[in-house]
Amino acid sequence: MKKIFALLTIITFLVAGTAFAGGKEKEPPPKSDIEIQVLQPAPDSEVILDEVLLIKSKHEQGDLIKWEYNVPHDESEADIEVIVDREKGTYKATKGPVSEEVKSRAGDLPPEMMERFRELYRQRECEQEQLNQKAPEKLNQIEDIGSPRAAHTGYHSSGAKVVDGEYAQYAAVITKDLVGVDLAQTTQWLHWYGMGWNQGYRSVWTWPAQPSWIGTWWYVGGTTDYPITNGSSYCTSRWYAWYYNYDWLRNNLRTTATHNIYIYGYWSGGFKIEGTSAHAGESYGLLRYNVIHWFWPECMTCPPPI
Repeated sequence: MKKIFALLTIITFLVAGTAFAGGKEKEPPPKSDIEIQVLQPAPDSEVILDEVLLIKSKHEQGDLIKWEYNVPHDESEADIEVIVDREKGTYKATKGPVSEEVKSRAGDLPPEMMERFRELYRQRECEQEQLNQKAPEKLNQIEDIGSPRAAHTGYHSSGAKVVDGEYAQYAAVITKDLVGVDLAQTTQWLHWYGMGWNQGYRSVWTWPAQPSWIGTWWYVGGTTDYPITNGSSYCTSRWYAWYYNYDWLRNNLRTTATHNIYIYGYWSGGFKIEGTSAHAGESYGLLRYNVIHWFWPECMTCPPPI
């Protein structure tokens, strides 16, 4: 049953525009033309993702990686590099901090949302200061921004919490070359409410290297903006973008990268990120990707513009 569900999910991804070659949406290949391989974590993998699938079409020069990651309650940000060994059928995932450069590519939030978050930041700062003055022994009753509450409290969790019942998170996928140079980044930000009313709001950004550190030029081929789905227990935000390049290794040969990102924001404050990363064209097997998430918008503590 699980295999059937996985296959239906993969077909949905393909219909929605995650074709290996990138570009406009097109009909998915027949089921008989799709090869699906469940990748296992390598013995030295630091992170165990919930699911990693390698998907190949017999008629496409490229492949697609489908991944799923339920973010732990005590994790407010992470940069997870995923290296796939196609011959062994394994992946190695390592975790590190999110760089300021990666965060800066997200751009600015709408002014009204930025001001709201600054006000929430000031509100929490005041609450913490008042608590410190009243009862030093209760310093841990209000957690520092971005830190978790115990998962067993149900509707309080995770590094996504802004205030009770209100949450936010960035998620991004970066395509990198073999030595780790960033080539393309797709980012979305989701702000959602919990406590049974899971309305969500988002902002999205694309970033192609122009040029990259090694002098190659990448371009945005297109994007697809899907409406947020609001449900009783979670809301889902989806964002798709694809990129192309003609000078990665040799000139005049096309290489493409597609990113399809989902954020599931649960009313409990927990969240999951999943999606696909597809690479095709010249030496596509040398490309790798990172899955990234972080919490507060940049420049949260700086004064509002005059």
